[in-house]
Amino acid sequence: MYSVIIPTIWKNLRIIELIEQYNDCPLVSEILLIDNMPEKKVEMPYYEKVNVIHSGENLYVNPSWNLGVEHAENEDIIISNDDISFDVNATLDFMKDQEYGCAGVHPISINAEDEHPLEIYDGDYIGHGWGVLLFVKKSKYQPIPSELKIWFGDNYIANTCFPNKSVLMNLYTEMSSSSSSKEFLSIIRNDILEYRAKFAV
Repeated sequence: MYSVIIPTIWKNLRIIELIEQYNDCPLVSEILLIDNMPEKKVEMPYYEKVNVIHSGENLYVNPSWNLGVEHAENEDIIISNDDISFDVNATLDFMKDQEYGCAGVHPISINAEDEHPLEIYDGDYIGHGWGVLLFVKKSKYQPIPSELKIWFGDNYIANTCFPNKSVLMNLYTEMSSSSSSKEFLSIIRNDILEYRAKFAV
């Protein structure tokens, strides 16, 4: 069974359809919704698997991932952006039989016009967009350092959680619909400096 972690600041209404698909999937037992902006929360139906975690402030993406993993009840964890669409049932059914420490989306899968059969490769394909949907094993997850708030969390996971893989699949997203906001630019700049100075390998 999977625990799903979704941080959100409610920038994209795609989240409602996504939560519904996760909630309806028999392989998902819980959805940990990290609400980083409760004052902007949109109205949504009640979902029995959703557990909303109110931080009281915007924790930002990477600390939210850490918090979600800490609270997750399952070994198998999905870290999900809130602005994506994909075939949840087929993908989770495929992934349940795979061996990995962490696995993300093969970059050419994102917004691809051609249909891609589900396939999994070693980590050589890690690139832009790999972290919009992550499958990780809780026992192998190492918390992302607190210096990194928005960017490079997926890079850190890829460099510390082995074996890392990439999943060829069809996934649709606007890419960074939340983190592209102007108010986060200074934090992202700091993430770049911190990652290059301390964590780049």
